[in-house]
Amino acid sequence: MTVRAISGRVVTFLTILSLMFAATVAVAPLASAATITQNPPTGGTVSVDNSNGFADVLSTTGGTGSVTYSEVSSDSPSLSVDGAGNVTVNATLPVGSYTVAGTDSDTVLDSGNWSYTLTVTPSSITQTSPTTGTTTVAGSNGYTKQLNVSGNNGAVTYNQTSSSNA
Repeated sequence: MTVRAISGRVVTFLTILSLMFAATVAVAPLASAATITQNPPTGGTVSVDNSNGFADVLSTTGGTGSVTYSEVSSDSPSLSVDGAGNVTVNATLPVGSYTVAGTDSDTVLDSGNWSYTLTVTPSSITQTSPTTGTTTVAGSNGYTKQLNVSGNNGAVTYNQTSSSNA
């Protein structure tokens, strides 16, 4: 093979050929992940007697695809949020405010924070039968009758606020 006569042309041809196939790759910076924002509800209110079994669902905007919720903290082990954003209470809670908080993320790595505060209010205690009683004068010494109520959670303490001799 004789290369001496065309060697200058071969090098020039190969240089042109390599320039034709050279590609310019421009790398755009990655877009910043969007923030997932919590919508209402951000809390709820329930009475003590209705707290066990309480349920609600978190809502967000700004996510792409499905949003997954992760609980980071809770004021009560009975108040929790699952991966789908379902808020649940699995025991009777005493009067007070309880907050559960965490983070959320979606399929394209957007993320955000959320919190939910549940306010537990006193239950209404209602007197049930008997509400009256009858006795004779002779039987009045030592007369007793047990008062009954509904809507209570646990023991009830009674305090007399008035009496009547009607």
